[in-house]
Formats: sequence, structure tokens, C-alpha cells
Amino acid sequence: MFSNSKILLSEINKFISFDLISDAEISFVGKLDLRHGEMINILVYCNSEIYLQKALKMDSVSAVIVGEESLVKIASSYDKGIIFHQNPKDMSNLIQNHISKIENFQWKNFKSRIANSAKIHSSAQIASSNVVIGENTVICANAYINERTLIGSDCIVKEGVILGTDAFEVYGEDDKRSIAAQSGGVKICDNVSIQALCSIIRASYGGFTTLEKNTKLDANIHIAHDCIVSKNVSIAASAMLAGNVYIGKNTFVGPSSSISNGVSIGENCWITIGSNVVRDVRNNSRVTGNFAIDHKLFIENLKKSL
Repeated sequence: MFSNSKILLSEINKFISFDLISDAEISFVGKLDLRHGEMINILVYCNSEIYLQKALKMDSVSAVIVGEESLVKIASSYDKGIIFHQNPKDMSNLIQNHISKIENFQWKNFKSRIANSAKIHSSAQIASSNVVIGENTVICANAYINERTLIGSDCIVKEGVILGTDAFEVYGEDDKRSIAAQSGGVKICDNVSIQALCSIIRASYGGFTTLEKNTKLDANIHIAHDCIVSKNVSIAASAMLAGNVYIGKNTFVGPSSSISNGVSIGENCWITIGSNVVRDVRNNSRVTGNFAIDHKLFIENLKKSL
């Protein structure tokens, strides 16, 4: 489980070259637009004054990486660690690669725990470490359960489901383009059903991509890193949630819908078939279209075009 252990930037500086302006302890690397949840002591990169000012006001952020002298001056008036580097994003991922490989630093390893009443198909692949499977949960044929996946009780994980594979977090340029090392996991709460061939991606820097109680997923759904799906949500076949999406309780996401990165969908909402949602949706809303707008307005505009 996550340990919230801390390491000084000066200790990391012994292995990675950067200009350390002010020392601080960190536990995680993160990004400002991510839902950090229980993560604390976070190092974030800031490419503008707007993002820097936001980071400096966050209690969960203990250090920043900046690439301009003017930003160093602003950050110096706060009690935060400061790294100066010409490419803040790439440096943040280099540090992530380093700390994610420190044994039992961010995460305390344990032998996987599977409840006696759980039913695991013989062809399912369960990581030998860092997996929990609760009472009466069923794991069907050819499902893959990767490390740092926690599954509650009374869940169903159908054929070919993949839980906890790596996020698509790319950094670097040209021949140096790489996928960043991952630190997060997946949490599946009680009474969740996941139909065949879904993929649930682990949180990228820490914390969990989460499906809360009583959520039901149809087949062929992709839920990307750091998403939070609240209780009693239903998501129909072939829907796609990009990274860091929040879905409020009792919401329905229709077939083949796409929810853009970082979007928040409120409670009791209805996302109709094939919608492409690129901005936040308020509670008790029904939206339709590409790009999705209020359903009634969509129908009115459709009638005018006929």
C-alpha cells in the first residue's frame, strides 16, 4: 500500500543533474491537473506563472520545477522546494522514473491476498504481489490483474478484462520519447461488474483509478489513468474515458461516448449515445452530440437543420 515515505530533493540530486534552488521532501511526482486524492508531498512542474501560483497555494504540493528565472523569484517567497531546469516536464518524469524504482519507498509490497470465497478461472493471470481480491468476487477467463490492483467483494470481472496496465504518459522528444514510469494503481470497490474486454488503466503517479460501489461497465470500455467513477454509475459498450475524468454518482454514459481528458460529469447525468464530451457537465444534465451540448438544444438545432 502507499507509504507516503519522503525523500529530500538533495538526495535525488546525487543521481539526477538539476539546479536545486531550495530543498524539500517529496513523496510523489504529479501534475497540477490530476486529481491527487490522498497524495501528499508532491513535486509538480510549472511552465507558466498561472500554474506556478496555483501550485504554490496547494498544501499537497511541497516542491516545484520551473524553467524561467522569473518563476524562481516568485517561488522563492514560499516555503516550497524549487528545482530549476530548462525542461520542467521532462525533469519531472526523470525524477518520477527514479523514485518509482526505489524499493518499498512509495508503496510497501505485499504478497497478493485472494479471499477463500473468490472464484478465479484457471486462465486468469493474477500478479503474485500487490493484489487484493475480496469475498465472493469472480475473475473470469483470460482476465489480467496487474500489481497495485485492489478489488472489493461481490465483484465480477469478465473475460479478457485488463486491470492496472500502464498509463499513456509520454515525455521526451524524437528518439528519446518514452513512456513514464508508473506509481499508481486501480481500486475496484464492492459490487462492481466489468464486462468482457474492458481496460482500466492505473493512476499514473500515485493514488488509484477508482470505480466506486455498484458501478456497472458494459463490454469494450476503456477507462484511462486517474479517473474516478462514483457509485451507481452505468457505462455502456465501447465508451472511452480519457485520463483524469470524474463521473458523479447515478450517471449513465451511453454507448460509444467519449469523455475528454480532465472533464467532470456531475451527478444524475445522462450522456447519450455517441456523445463527445469536452467540457464539464452540471448535475442532473442530459447532453448529446459532438461536441456535446444540452440535449434539448441539440434537438432544436437538429430540427432547424432539416
